[in-house]
Amino acid sequence: IKDLQWQKAFIAKAIEYERDIIPIYFEGLNSSFFYNFAHWRKRSGLKINIEQALLPSELVKARDKHFRIHIGRPVDWQSLKQSDLAPIQLADDIKAAVYDLPQQKR
Repeated sequence: IKDLQWQKAFIAKAIEYERDIIPIYFEGLNSSFFYNFAHWRKRSGLKINIEQALLPSELVKARDKHFRIHIGRPVDWQSLKQSDLAPIQLADDIKAAVYDLPQQKR
């Protein structure tokens, strides 16, 4: 299962409302049903990501379990505003930084 491309809207909103972005990575897995369903969808050729509808129930199933959460340094909204990069590239860069959080030393 691969995460979808992150949309640029959160970059625009951070700039518009002058709010920093806090990178957060939740370490964990969904149920085997979730992954099997996603594989079935892909094999059947369906383009729409219908397994996203299962995410709330996955969260309920995870009740009383422990998760490791990694929190990165805030991304300053002014640096986003002043960047020469396109908003979609900034979103991709923040996504990459979030996925790198578990490998960083504390």
